[in-house]
Amino acid sequence: PNCKPIFLNSSDVRVDYSARTKCTIYYKMQSQNDLKDERHNVAIWYDGSVHSSWKPHLKQAIRDINTAAPGLYLYEIDYKNRANICVFGVFSGNPHCIGDITNPRGATVNLKHDWSNKKRTSIHELLHALGLAHEHQRNDSDKSLAVE
Repeated sequence: PNCKPIFLNSSDVRVDYSARTKCTIYYKMQSQNDLKDERHNVAIWYDGSVHSSWKPHLKQAIRDINTAAPGLYLYEIDYKNRANICVFGVFSGNPHCIGDITNPRGATVNLKHDWSNKKRTSIHELLHALGLAHEHQRNDSDKSLAVE
């Protein structure tokens, strides 16, 4: 009842995420084999410190993940205590994610106000919050990566 789905309207800024990005998200989500046939609702709460310039990129990242991973449904929520992912704005350091949604405390995403690449960083940090690591950190990375 306190949740609101993300729907973009004409007043939102359109961000063009490439088909490659969407395919990458889909591959990573499917390779986790965690979704099965269930729908997993993931509530996202934004602290007031998140700069408004991040919002259209975060909304587009949520929309892309929802499209690419049918078993997931990410949505905004107004109450921090019900959120699986909490997003905060910070003034120093690089954007980063602490924990993921498998942790009982959920995940925290920190986004720097003046970060220049909000488009890629939005989806990157949300995927970390969902439990996805970098390609070189995956359990099966030795099958596809060669380090010389």
